[in-house]
Amino acid sequence: MKSILIVFLVLLPFLLKGQEVIDSIIKTNKEQISIGLVFSPDYCFRTLHNNDGSSSSAMIIDLRNNDEEPIFGFTTGLNVFYQITKKIGFETGLQYSRQGYQIESNDLFFGDPIDPRYGYSYDTSSSMIPSGVRFISNYNYLDVPLRVVLNFGKNRMRFITSAGLTTNILVSSGQISIIKYKDGKDKRSKSEFLHDIKTVNVTATMSVGVEYSLNDKLCFRGEPTFRYGLLEINDDPITTFLWRAGLAFGCYYNLR
Repeated sequence: MKSILIVFLVLLPFLLKGQEVIDSIIKTNKEQISIGLVFSPDYCFRTLHNNDGSSSSAMIIDLRNNDEEPIFGFTTGLNVFYQITKKIGFETGLQYSRQGYQIESNDLFFGDPIDPRYGYSYDTSSSMIPSGVRFISNYNYLDVPLRVVLNFGKNRMRFITSAGLTTNILVSSGQISIIKYKDGKDKRSKSEFLHDIKTVNVTATMSVGVEYSLNDKLCFRGEPTFRYGLLEINDDPITTFLWRAGLAFGCYYNLR
């Protein structure tokens, strides 16, 4: 009996606090459902992991880190936001994202090869000689986010922050090759990756920003957002984790 009393006394503050939260949800009568259109230009790249621990994989990672560069992608779609109190809400939706990285070289040089048969050099100044190449590794996903959104402030403009997880479903992937020529033209082609790409990933998402309410029905958001893939996208000796940082803009309409 004594031990039960001690446990009750320890849990009492938590029970009271939980009751306060429930009461605040009931009293505020602030439940709202909003639909939002969001778009985020994203700065996209990846991190590499030496999965087999070999020196050859470590050397390849060093070479790739020296050569590969970020690209600009995007995230866009529709969100459904459910606000349960003045400060707490949950959000989900359906989005489309493009992510990846690239290798680019604009300083290709071709010498004047000497014909071994006739002993003279060919002219390599022709406009048909490539002047640069670009290889873009693209990954396109359908995203289903689920995040908790907190807001602070009582005026039309409020600060917001959020954290959550996003399920990423692969739609397509591949490498885009762009050959640039001296006359300003370029030639594009697309090929499939030689290795398999996993069809599902999970991304951790964090954001901070501001929300401005134009009226009781319409509000706008601006949120610097960071997303990092928690799962590798391939099962090779060198595995890849995608990440992106962007500025998400949203326009939300309150349905009730």
